[in-house]
Amino acid sequence: MLILCVDDEPDSLTILRLFLSAHGFEITVASSAAEALCLVESRRPDLIITDYAMPAMSGLDLCRALRGQVASRDIPIILHSGVELRGEHPDLFDRVLLKPAELDLLAREIRSLLPAAGAQKSA
Repeated sequence: MLILCVDDEPDSLTILRLFLSAHGFEITVASSAAEALCLVESRRPDLIITDYAMPAMSGLDLCRALRGQVASRDIPIILHSGVELRGEHPDLFDRVLLKPAELDLLAREIRSLLPAAGAQKSA
């Protein structure tokens, strides 16, 4: 299972990469929404975890772009946000986790979105 993690904070990407790799997932990372869109075109991930607040193009903008393309509209998306959205834009992403999200909660949400992830090493 390939997970794309998108965040402009290198420390956040490092934590996600280490945690998810340790749980048997293949990880690719992007430090911007624009970079993420390029990666999705070259290698379609099974799930995307994206930060909300990023410069130039926000996580919401990324979700809009992904949902607007036939090739990526069904990829599960977890919005990792320091901002509570209160049910706004439910069609753009599958889950919202407030930062800092507990890593065990993140693992449970991934497993709920990817039924095949149950075969991965348990968290």
